[in-house]
Amino acid sequence: MDKSKRDGFRSDGAYRAVINSRGLRHYASPYYDPVKAHEYYEEHKKLKGKRSSAALSDEGKEIWRYTKDQITEHKKADLKTSNESKKQSIENHRAEAKAARERISARLKQLQAHIKSISTKGLSKEERARVSAEKEKLRENYRAESDAAKVEREQVAAKLKGACEATRVVFELAKAGINSSYEETYQNEYDKILAEYAKPEKGSGGSKGKNIDSRALEQYKKRGLM
Repeated sequence: MDKSKRDGFRSDGAYRAVINSRGLRHYASPYYDPVKAHEYYEEHKKLKGKRSSAALSDEGKEIWRYTKDQITEHKKADLKTSNESKKQSIENHRAEAKAARERISARLKQLQAHIKSISTKGLSKEERARVSAEKEKLRENYRAESDAAKVEREQVAAKLKGACEATRVVFELAKAGINSSYEETYQNEYDKILAEYAKPEKGSGGSKGKNIDSRALEQYKKRGLM
């Protein structure tokens, strides 16, 4: 049996109702496990969430608190992955810029070393004059190359700045998308729980029939019906 069926949910992540041995339909979600939810609720029942649970029954509060925090863990993981991708992208841009600057410096160093390697020692007066003139031309070329290198470095810096800013914008949009998506998930899950576990009105007799039967649920899973 594949994991999606074993856990009671379709592989596309859609939610399915869990039916216990008494034929009751109970809240089901990839973020919810009835046994862990109860344990978690006992440990965190004094904490307050962003959405009010006043409209929920006691069991609904238990389910909502656990479900909400499971969703939050997924959200944090997605945001962390996105942030790490942003950092890596910026590091890649910086590495490219560093490599470009090193190529510029290497070109200038090579030209400078060539100029220094030219010697007039031991040459005749005419040859010294000729070599010295060639050397001066190379110096002029080096100065021109230095000016060009300065412009190139400025271009590299501007390109790096633009790339990093664009990357931050892209990932800020991605972050906003993640937050928006999870806000919708929070609300959808809360609405589903509220629909099944609303706080009973006074005199209504409570939430009879809404207790989670964990053993029946496990038997249902073992029969391969989920």
